[in-house]
Amino acid sequence: MVRVETIQKGLFAGVLLGAIWVVSEPALAQPGPGAADSEHQVAPPASAPQQEAEEAPEVLEIRGIRGSYVRSLQQKRDAVQLVEAVSAEDLGKFTDLNLSESLQRVPGITLNRGDNGMGQEINLRGLGPQYTRVEINGMTGSGGAGDRSFNFDILPSELFTKVIVNKSQSARQTAGGLAGLASMQTAKPFDTSGFRVVAAAQANHSRIAGAIRPRASLLVSQNWENRFGITGGFVYANTIFQANTTGGTSVRPFELKALKEEPGQPPIIIGTPVERMSLASDVLLHRHDKEVRHNFAGSLALQYRPIDTLELTLDGVVANLRGDTRATRVDAPPESNVSALTDAVITDGVITSGTFAGVQQRVGSRLSKRNDTLYQIVGRANWDAADSLRVEPFIGYSTRRNRSRFHLYSFRRADAFGNFVPGIVSYQHRNDFVDFWTDGTNFTNNPHEFLLNVFIINPNTVVSDNELNAKLDFVQDFSQDIPLVNVQFGARYSDRNLSQDAANQVQLNAQEGQRQLLPNMATVSEQLGDFRVRGAGGDVPNGTLLGANAERVASTFFPNGFMNPIPGIDVLDFKDAPVRTFAVRERTISAYVQSDFDFDWAVANAGLRILSTAPSTKGFVTLDQQTYTPVDNRQPSYREFLPSVNARAELAEDLFLRAAYFRSLSRPSLSDLATTEIVNGVDAGGGAGSQGNPDLRPFTAHNLDLGAEWYFDQESFLGINLFYKALGGFISTTSFVENRTFPEQATGIPVTGPITFTKPENGASATIVGFEVAGRSQATFLPAGWARNFGGLANYTFAYSRADFGNQAMMPMMAMQQDVREVALPGLSRNSFNVALYYDDAEMFSARLTYAWRGKYLQTFASSFYGVPQFQDPNGQLDFSANWNLYQKAQLQLQLLNITNEQQVDKNVRNIPFSVTEVDRRIILGVRGSL
Repeated sequence: MVRVETIQKGLFAGVLLGAIWVVSEPALAQPGPGAADSEHQVAPPASAPQQEAEEAPEVLEIRGIRGSYVRSLQQKRDAVQLVEAVSAEDLGKFTDLNLSESLQRVPGITLNRGDNGMGQEINLRGLGPQYTRVEINGMTGSGGAGDRSFNFDILPSELFTKVIVNKSQSARQTAGGLAGLASMQTAKPFDTSGFRVVAAAQANHSRIAGAIRPRASLLVSQNWENRFGITGGFVYANTIFQANTTGGTSVRPFELKALKEEPGQPPIIIGTPVERMSLASDVLLHRHDKEVRHNFAGSLALQYRPIDTLELTLDGVVANLRGDTRATRVDAPPESNVSALTDAVITDGVITSGTFAGVQQRVGSRLSKRNDTLYQIVGRANWDAADSLRVEPFIGYSTRRNRSRFHLYSFRRADAFGNFVPGIVSYQHRNDFVDFWTDGTNFTNNPHEFLLNVFIINPNTVVSDNELNAKLDFVQDFSQDIPLVNVQFGARYSDRNLSQDAANQVQLNAQEGQRQLLPNMATVSEQLGDFRVRGAGGDVPNGTLLGANAERVASTFFPNGFMNPIPGIDVLDFKDAPVRTFAVRERTISAYVQSDFDFDWAVANAGLRILSTAPSTKGFVTLDQQTYTPVDNRQPSYREFLPSVNARAELAEDLFLRAAYFRSLSRPSLSDLATTEIVNGVDAGGGAGSQGNPDLRPFTAHNLDLGAEWYFDQESFLGINLFYKALGGFISTTSFVENRTFPEQATGIPVTGPITFTKPENGASATIVGFEVAGRSQATFLPAGWARNFGGLANYTFAYSRADFGNQAMMPMMAMQQDVREVALPGLSRNSFNVALYYDDAEMFSARLTYAWRGKYLQTFASSFYGVPQFQDPNGQLDFSANWNLYQKAQLQLQLLNITNEQQVDKNVRNIPFSVTEVDRRIILGVRGSL
């Protein structure tokens, strides 16, 4: 006979899904712009966990890697929403140096890595980093450049104890993450008892650079019987990153290159009609990047419980990252003024090989310095004002200040009379590579033939991102005799300000007839002896590369400052600082109400958040970069309504059904809202530029989730989740051409020509459909002994999207093919998976081998000034970590990152080779001790 309880559970599941469909169907029919925020993960109704705790049998505490997985699984199981938890094995002991590396093992999350191979940003369910809100102790995690994404490299993992990733959202959470919310928590004194000290020291070895650099951390915590506590920690890391790249920069139709100009003569068009309509590779290059990075970060937490009903917490975080990057690029760019094309092979409208005459041969060295600082302070309280009323005030302030500058020193091959010598370059597409050869140099041993081309000096640019955030939340509990557990309500105010202050760009050129009299590159050159890219062909330097030493260039060409160079050099002060200086302010007021329900075998929450946002921008506009007009844009405020429903039902013992509907929002990047117009590379043939758009509005999504989870053991789990997202008001990049007059880059003399501008705009819609499958198991089914210490986990995510960006082409070149934006969203990999195998005996030894893989994805709509999309090929990384207990309180630690030496392969639209980057492999060895 069928049990009545089983029938009730089935009816509940059916009614819940029907209610979600009724709520969501009208909205899904017409997705439109919107806006969303996010706050802390709300614990499940008090009665359910309390009842579970009372009925749960006593179990042994599980520590180490296994313990962290068990805690994460328990948090996932108890939550009403769809969440993933990542927790440290112990205080200050995340097994990854970077939290993004830990998060990549969460189902639905993929990782964006920099050229140095380290994780930087996360993508959630096919949406890029800017669509996931990151919070640090409840405050917005600023990306430092005015965008909505967060770069994890500034905050070391040792300061954190857990990260909660909310895939579904509730009304209580602060809006702002269209894809979801990642909430990071630093160590708190009430998390542990008594006195704790944890210290670690490590040596970090770079395979490519061949250098060993130190990393150290210290965390101290004291808890006086949960009445008062203090926790403080710091981390210091000195790291060298190096990456070697070969290939090109982009593609464009050959007709944009094939223009030979002679003084006083009409231009001569080069190539046959078929050749001119075909796509050809742009700048062909080898690039050597080396960064020396110093990173310091610290945290301080105070907790005080003066009475049993009041808990006060004060959190502070400070971090500083200083980077010194030396980048050398040797190139032969068939990008303009090509005088002849021979031996062209055209396949499907692409010039896959050919020989180009009239090509520059250049060596450029770039010095970049970055000083990035983050400060944050947060105060909060939990006050049981009455038996059934809890009050939770919160106030926080954060600031991120990024000071950067760069110098570019470019030399070009010339003859003994100072005349630049155009060369001949041949290239050939070969699988992932663009192999190329030049006739005049192999970029290894003739620095005396390279004379001053142009020096560009960009002095300090300072970007400041500040936010004040205040909240007041109330929780009214009700009798446990009714399904309504509580009603939560509150309000939030935030005031965020982004400003960029820039200095004028200065350019140094040789005076007429003086170039051959100036020092040549041999006087300032250096041999870069560690350049290699596995698999590269053509005329790739075998281990060496020409470069210019930045310090020697400065002391030789402008010993008294770049405004006072040696005789024979002209200084062009473009006075363009105003167009790169702006301020953006965003004030938001929001309020919400949410109710939690407990039906014994099912829990749910439902609520609504209402918010109003008022943006304003200040900046300058110019028509000729000679005169500037200040502009003050005060945009009308906009309102958004964000409903949400989340539910978890226990269909059978340890078998759960989850369902959710919510409307979420992401606002445009603050830097995209700025009133700016920047133009680059102007010559007689035109140039390229970018504009901001103060009229941008947020984009929204209607989200549906349905999942099932089976916890068949304390340490084992199997689950599947289906998700659907309907996005409206999506911001994309459009391009347009205007004839404008700007100073020519080479001379500073105004010239008139076509400028190709890119600009962000609202209007597109998109859908994402997918599913996640995840599982974890401990080998407890094996006979007792060491074999039971093995465990493993795996997850797979499928995400599919067909974005509707209309039939408008990004550029004239795109008219001959399908618009890439109709079939791809930035950051979306259709397939991704993670697997991990570990061993943990909790006494002497633990180890973990992990592999994370993601499929091909669109990196950006416009990788060049001409609006050409850039993709990254499928890539995976194999990592290993191990801990040996030297004695009870000390461990020897080993990490191997990128064991298989994976390369980063980028492609253009239509799978045309772009570049191949040799990514570093790292070995980290250290010791860790605790008291």
